[in-house]
Amino acid sequence: MMIKRLFLILLTSYSVTAYAENNALSPFTIPTFGPTNQAESTKNNLKYARDLVALQDYNKALIYYKKQLELEPNNVDLLIEAARVNNWLDNHEEAISLLSRGLELAPARRFDILRPLAWQYIAISQSQQAIIYFNQYLNKYPKDIPALNGLAEAKSRINKTNLTLAREYADKKEYSTALIYFKKQLETQPNNSDLIIEIAKTYDDYHKPEDSIKYINRLIE
Repeated sequence: MMIKRLFLILLTSYSVTAYAENNALSPFTIPTFGPTNQAESTKNNLKYARDLVALQDYNKALIYYKKQLELEPNNVDLLIEAARVNNWLDNHEEAISLLSRGLELAPARRFDILRPLAWQYIAISQSQQAIIYFNQYLNKYPKDIPALNGLAEAKSRINKTNLTLAREYADKKEYSTALIYFKKQLETQPNNSDLIIEIAKTYDDYHKPEDSIKYINRLIE
């Protein structure tokens, strides 16, 4: 998705690709992800998390990021890394929570955080808040292209209906974002059978058949 790609670009200093290249896991060196004692856990949580990210096992990686954050709750770099992984899993609200905490802990790092934070707000359909953060960033860097693009994207969403946006994102196969807008529209039209069918189809296209069935069942209850 566009948001995920831009989020990755904005956090190049935390490149998983670079990490994987420097820590290539052969079939003979893949670790058993489960430290045997507390001391080992304390030492290796971050290594396990990054190894799992390199293997694209993001859900399990988050287990170790959370453990490390319990030990280092004020580590801003760690908060940014964990936010990035949550973004890849479409856990945008958790990503916002982590980035906001980083912003609160280290105001001097705000320009490392504002752009990715703004994109997370776009992902949860809060374009007004995204505009605030993009503008804060552009006050310092007025010619920054990613921020200018993000601001334009946020403004364009404000002028469109939820249903229009949902269909546009579904057409682009950005299903998680499409579903956010479909559900917002459903809040205003809870008995719209055509809309419920569209949501069910989108879940099916998103390879989430159980969720699709739940919406179909609403039509026959």
